[in-house]
Amino acid sequence: MNQPNDAQLLRAYAENRSEAAFTELVRRRVDFTYSAALRMVRDPHLAEDVTQGVFVALAKNAAQLQERAVLSGWLHRTAQNIAAQTVRTIARRRAREQEASAMNELLSAESETSWQTIAPHLDAALGALDETDRDALLLRYFEKKSAAEMTMLQKTLVTATVAVLAGTGIYEAKQATAVRAEYQRLQQEGSTLSEQLLRLQHEREEVTNQLAELEADKSRLQSNSSQIELLKLRGEVALLHQNADALEKLKEENLQLRSQLATGGKSSPIKTPPDVAPQNVFPRQSWAAAGYADPRAAFQSAVLAVTKGDAQAYAASLSPDMLKEKQKEVADQMALAGKSMDDLATETVQQYSAVTGYRILDEQAVADDEVILHVYLDGVGVDKFIRMKKFGTDWKMDAAP
Repeated sequence: MNQPNDAQLLRAYAENRSEAAFTELVRRRVDFTYSAALRMVRDPHLAEDVTQGVFVALAKNAAQLQERAVLSGWLHRTAQNIAAQTVRTIARRRAREQEASAMNELLSAESETSWQTIAPHLDAALGALDETDRDALLLRYFEKKSAAEMTMLQKTLVTATVAVLAGTGIYEAKQATAVRAEYQRLQQEGSTLSEQLLRLQHEREEVTNQLAELEADKSRLQSNSSQIELLKLRGEVALLHQNADALEKLKEENLQLRSQLATGGKSSPIKTPPDVAPQNVFPRQSWAAAGYADPRAAFQSAVLAVTKGDAQAYAASLSPDMLKEKQKEVADQMALAGKSMDDLATETVQQYSAVTGYRILDEQAVADDEVILHVYLDGVGVDKFIRMKKFGTDWKMDAAP
């Protein structure tokens, strides 16, 4: 069965958080990474820290690296960066004597002088190569890839191999034994790290679930409180409806009259004069200046003033608000039509010249100081609702006839 390559293992970890895939990737690359770290820091313990840092960085950047064809170059460059940072940190803490002693302990016997001469320059040379050349060299001599697996890098491989062949062979012989000794320990640490990451993920999920439950409880409490308030309001509304029924019945007729008045007292034609009692019929020849002591007298005084064109008497029969409204209408007509006050008075007299009398069809007391007169105009066959209001001791017309 074909084994998954590095990219496939990395993709499985990045997309599915497969601990098995990441462990396999660590197993494959830990020897290479540790060897590079050991060359750079010259201390087995520091090399272990650098190796662990490289794989932690690999886990964090798995999503960005999953499409990378060659992983060795990135591991080497990351080990080089972490090693350099580690060495700088250790150098600030240790005295020069301690550092020299540690470096001397890592050096091999005098018989290994050739390796000591080549090793310090090997990683610097690898770091100086561009990414393609470095990947090709690491694949060939550190990962044992055949030339058939490197068809895109053959030209670079020939040149780079000549430059580092001797150092590579010595390095592989020297580091194999030490890397094997560290393999099991690093593999165990990798498993521990994976377990810790998995445990943290489970703890995070538990906290998230607890927060969700708290939010659900909060929503339920708010819903219950809202339902209680709604029931309370419904009860109050029902009581208000019951108390308002009687009042609505009493006001129904009054509201109908007010609605008609809100349309400006518009008239509607009635072909046949309605029958009313004689005391409610007022032919034109009986009209007189009746004063303003009651609504009927005030209305007759207003009608008489209109039919005679007596602007002063008509103004005296209007409420203050109605007077302002009429004055504005007159001013607008004079400005727009270019008519004088006399012209407008003449037109008004002509409009009412066909009225032969009026009949009071109904009289509705809205309040102590407000009465609605339902009036029928003989001769023109229309009826109107007129609002009369009391100001002091006088009644005034509050809607134009």
